[in-house]
Amino acid sequence: MTQGKREEAANVALGKSLGELLGKSFEVQAELIWKQDKKLLDISIRKNGVHIVLEAKHNNFKAAVAAAKKRWDEITPAPDIVGAVSYSPPFRNSYEDAVRQGATVDFALSGDKFQDLAAQKQTGEVYDLAQMLRRPYSIIKPGEDDIDKAIARIDGVITLFADCNHNNRGKLMRWAELLQANFNGENEKEVLHQSAKMAGLIIFGAVLFQMELAAKNNDVKEPRKIFDEGRVVALRDHWSYILDEINYAAIFSIAREITIVGNVLSKEMKMFIDAANEVRDVARDGVDILGRMYHELLADAKPLGAFYTTIPAATMMAALALNPEDWKGTDWTDANSVGKLRIADPACGSGTLLAAAAWQLLDNFSREHFKEYGGRFGGKKKEHPQTHLQRLLIEEIVWGYDILETAAHLSAAALGMMSPETDFKKAHIYRSIIGDTQTGTAAGSLELLEGNMPIFRRDKQIETGHTEPLPPLDACIMNPPFVRGQKGHESFSFLPEQEQENVHKRMRELGKKYNFTGDKGQGAGFMTLACLKRTDTSFVREGGKIAVILPIAAAVGMGKAWGGVRKKIEKDFNLEVVMVSREHGRSNFSENTALQECIMVARRRKKNEKPNKKAMFVVLRKNPETVNEAQATAKSILREKRKGLPLGNLESENSVFYRTSTNNIGQYAMLPWHGSSAWRGLSFANIQLAFAAESFSETGTLAPFVKVGKIKLARLGDIASVGSCRLHLYLSGAKTEEPHARLSKTETEYAGYYPGFHKRESGVFQKDLRQISESPQCYWLPMPGHETWADKFSEKGGRVLLVESMGLQAMRRLAVLMPKPVQASHYWPIKLHNETEDKLKTLTLWLNSTPALLLIANSVQSTHGAKVCFSQTAVKEMPVLNLDLLAPDRLRQAAAMFDEIAKGPGLEPLPKMEFDEERLKIDMLFSDIFALGNLSPLRGALAIEPIITGKEVLAAE
Repeated sequence: MTQGKREEAANVALGKSLGELLGKSFEVQAELIWKQDKKLLDISIRKNGVHIVLEAKHNNFKAAVAAAKKRWDEITPAPDIVGAVSYSPPFRNSYEDAVRQGATVDFALSGDKFQDLAAQKQTGEVYDLAQMLRRPYSIIKPGEDDIDKAIARIDGVITLFADCNHNNRGKLMRWAELLQANFNGENEKEVLHQSAKMAGLIIFGAVLFQMELAAKNNDVKEPRKIFDEGRVVALRDHWSYILDEINYAAIFSIAREITIVGNVLSKEMKMFIDAANEVRDVARDGVDILGRMYHELLADAKPLGAFYTTIPAATMMAALALNPEDWKGTDWTDANSVGKLRIADPACGSGTLLAAAAWQLLDNFSREHFKEYGGRFGGKKKEHPQTHLQRLLIEEIVWGYDILETAAHLSAAALGMMSPETDFKKAHIYRSIIGDTQTGTAAGSLELLEGNMPIFRRDKQIETGHTEPLPPLDACIMNPPFVRGQKGHESFSFLPEQEQENVHKRMRELGKKYNFTGDKGQGAGFMTLACLKRTDTSFVREGGKIAVILPIAAAVGMGKAWGGVRKKIEKDFNLEVVMVSREHGRSNFSENTALQECIMVARRRKKNEKPNKKAMFVVLRKNPETVNEAQATAKSILREKRKGLPLGNLESENSVFYRTSTNNIGQYAMLPWHGSSAWRGLSFANIQLAFAAESFSETGTLAPFVKVGKIKLARLGDIASVGSCRLHLYLSGAKTEEPHARLSKTETEYAGYYPGFHKRESGVFQKDLRQISESPQCYWLPMPGHETWADKFSEKGGRVLLVESMGLQAMRRLAVLMPKPVQASHYWPIKLHNETEDKLKTLTLWLNSTPALLLIANSVQSTHGAKVCFSQTAVKEMPVLNLDLLAPDRLRQAAAMFDEIAKGPGLEPLPKMEFDEERLKIDMLFSDIFALGNLSPLRGALAIEPIITGKEVLAAE
C-alpha cells in the first residue's frame, strides 16, 4: 500500500497505472530525470514519437498548471503535449485505496503552449485521464484536418490503382466476381471501376493492419521490409504464413486472393505501402479511416442504404447502451463474465458500431478491474486480462452481418485494429446474401427474422452455407438501411432487374409475416427484427437493449411504418433515451445523409416488469466531434438520467413533466412517451419549448412561458376533415399512372372547371406569400372518364389551407383562407364540420398565431434544418383551438381582426416574428380572449429556434 503524503509516491503509482492502462505501445516513466536538461519530470509518456509530460500536485490544480506550462520552455526538445494533474485529498493517504473508492483527479492536457491550459480542466478518475492520453494526436491539433488528409491520400492511391487497371477487363471481372459485385446489365463499367477501388482498399487495409501487427508480434514482419526483399510474391507468402500460423483469415484471406487473381504488380503494392506509412499515425489514434474511406467510395450510397455512422455518434450509442450500471448480472471485473455477453449489428457496414461497442465493453471491464486491484491489473493468468477479453470480444461476443463482402472484411479489420497483438482464430462477421440463391431468394440480414440465414464465408476456402445460430442478444446496435424495399424505388438497383423484383417480393412476404411495412425504408424491418419475440426466445433477451440510429420520423412520424415500430417498442421495451442534434449543419449522426436523425436506446422489459412511461429526451446543442466529447456527453446524460427526480408541476397541477437539465452540450428532459401517437420533445433546441408544447396539448396552458390563462383545444380531426395536398400529382399522372385532370391557369372560371390552389413560389419556401386571404389561383378540368372521381375529389376540398411542406426560415403565413372550397398542391384543405364564416376566419387567424406555431412545430416532421413536412395524420392529430366552445361574440371579434389583417401589409417571415406588428395583433387578440397575458417570452423563444431560423441558437436561453 502506498502510504505518506509525498507527491513522488503518488506520481510513481500513477505512472504504473498509466503504463498498464495505456499498454505496450506507450513508454511511461515517473520521476524521470530528463537527460538533456537534468530536469525532474513527474511523469513522461512517449508514443510513436509523441512526447507527453505531466506535472502533478496534491489538491492544487493551479500550481500543477503553472508547473506544466513551464515545461514548454524548460526542457529541450519541447514536449508535444503538457498536462496538469491535481490529486484529490484521498490520494494523500493511499493511492490504491483512492483508486478503489473512485477518488477523482483534476486534469488538463494541451498540445499548444499558447492555449489556456486551465480552461481545458476536466474532473474524473485516473481511468478518465488514461482515456484521453490514448489518443494523443487528437490533443496536439484538431484531428479532422489530419483525417481528411489521410482519406484524401488513400483515395488518391486506390483511384490510381483502379485507373492503372481500367483497360484490363479480365482482371476487373475477376475482382468483381471475387467481391460478389452485382450487375444489372447497364452498370458494368461503373461496377468494375468500383470493384477495382474496393480491391485496392482491401489491399491497403491488409497492409495497414500488418504494420500494426508487426509492431506487437515478433513473428510478423513489416510490409516494407518483406517487400524490399522479395516484392509482391514475398509479401503474399508472408500473408500465407500469417494465415497458417496465426490466422486473421477475415483480413488477409481475401486480400491475398485479390493480389493473386488480379496479378497485382510490385509498383502497385509499393504505392499501398507508401500510403499506409503516411497515414498510420492517424489510424493508430483510434480513427476508423478504413471505414471512412469505404463510405467515401460509396458515392451513391442510397441503393445500398449504406450510411456511415460517425465515430463520436457510435461512441455515444455504445456508452448509453452498455452502461455497466445497467448490467448488474455481469461481473465487470472478470473477463470471462463479460465474455458471456453477445452483441450484434445486423447491418454492420464497415464495423464502426461494433468496434464502438467492443471498446465500451473493454472500457467497462478495464475500469472496474483496475479499481478492484487499486490501480493495477490483477490475476495470475499467463495472459494479460485485457488481452484475454480482447480475444473474447472478437471470437465470441461480437456478431456482424452485411450484404457486401468488402464491408465484412473491413468490420473484421476494425475489430482487429483494436488490439493487433491479439491473435484470433475466428470472427462472427458474415456476408449475408441478398438476391437469388440455390434455394430461393434471400433478403440479406432480414432473413434473421426466420432464425437462420444464408451467408457467404471466407476462411481458408470459399464456403456458402448458413450462419451459426445467432444466440439471444444482450444488445443489438445498428444504423439500419433507410432505403425503401419496394418496387419503383432505387433500392437494390445494383442487382439484376429480375433479382430486384424477387427481393422486393421476398421483403413483402417477410413484412406480411412479421407485421412491418417497407414504405418508409428497410429500417422498419430491421427494427422489427430487433424487437422480435418468439414463444421460446427473442432476438434481444429480457433485460437486453437496442441502440439504433433512425430517421427522426421513427420518433415523431405519424405514418403506419414508424407508428408500428413505436408500438412494438412500447409493447415489450422501456424507452430510455431519444436523442437529436439541433446544431446547425450537423443534425444527423451519419456522414453521408442529409436526413434528420435520432439515436434511440431501449431496454426489453423482464417478465412481469411494469412499463416505465417516461424517458429521457435529449436535444444536443453541439453534436460531439471527437471521441472525448462523445464520452463526456454520454456521461453527462447518464448522470442526469440517474437523478430522474420530478421537477415539480410547472405551474400546473396536472403536469406530466419531469426533471430537466441544461449544460453547454445540450438539454435533457424526462418526458412522457408511452401510449402517445408520437414521441414529442425533439423539435426544439430549448427544451422548455417542448415542455410548453406538451403542457399546451395536455392542459391548454403555456407553462412555463405563460403562467396564466387556459385555452380549450381539440384534435383538428375531431372538428374538421382534411383533404388532399397532392393535386399536382393527379395533374401529372405521377399518383395514378395517367393524368386525371388538366390545368388551366386562367383566372376566368369556366363551366366544368374546379377551383384549385397550385401556387408554390420559390420552391417549398413560399417566401413571397404573406397574405392570409387568397383567391383560387388555377382551375382544373377532369379528363374524359374521370368525372365521377373529380366530383368526389372536389368534395374533399376546403376553404382553409394549411401548408404541407415548408422551409420555416422563409415562411410568412402557415394558413390561408379561400372564398370557396378548393383542392390544392402542397397545402392541406380543411373543411370544418360545423362551418361558419366567423369560424373559418378564426381558424385561419389561429393557425398563424404564435401558440399555434408552437403546436405546429411540435407536430411537423423535420427532414433537415428548418425544412419540415406535415403528414395528413399529423394534421388530424394536431391540437387546435376548439372553435365549437368559443362564444359567438368572441368569434365575431376574431373575424373582425382577420378582416383587418387581410387588408394590411401581410406577415413577416417567421424568424422576424418577435417584431412583426401584424403577428403581434393576432397574438394580442387571443391573449385578450383567453386572458393569457404577455406572449412575448414565447414568441421570442420561438424566433431563435433552429427549426424556425435554420441556424444555430443566437441568444442565450
